[in-house]
Formats: sequence, structure tokens, C-alpha cells
Amino acid sequence: MIEISDLLLDEFPTLVFLECVTYLNPIENVWALLARAVYRHGKQFQTVGELKDAVTEEWDKLQSSYLESLTQSMSNRLCQVMQKFVGPTSY
Repeated sequence: MIEISDLLLDEFPTLVFLECVTYLNPIENVWALLARAVYRHGKQFQTVGELKDAVTEEWDKLQSSYLESLTQSMSNRLCQVMQKFVGPTSY
């Protein structure tokens, strides 16, 4: 059975190990920001419900401009990876 991913690999050049490159995944930045906010000052939660409420509260505080900047930075991130291929970027 031929997988679509096999066909795509033949048609389009790809970078290896992109799943390990978290700075190419903007949601990783969002999760990190939320985690820092939720666990600010060493905050601990007694229940899953408390944690869920805290995450929801911090999510609601996210500025759309932050999310837009992550989206708009993707072309620069990709260019840096293509130029360096392996190694750190400024993100």
C-alpha cells in the first residue's frame, strides 16, 4: 500500500528531523508562555480542575498580536533553518 507521505517525499524536498525543531512549531512558544504564566511563583494545583481553570484564564489573557507575531515570524524561522540546516537559530 502506497502512503500519501511516500508520494510527497518523492515530489517535494523535505528537511530531516523537523519534529525535533521546536522553534519551527509556534504552538510550542504558546505552551511555554502559558506554562510560565500558570506556574508563576511556583504555583501548584490540587486538582485537574484548578489547573484547567488557570490555563483557561491565562489563555484568555493572550494577546492576538502575540499569536500574529508568531505566525508572521515563520518565514524568517524557515529561512534560518534552510540556511543553517543544523544548529541553533535566534528563535
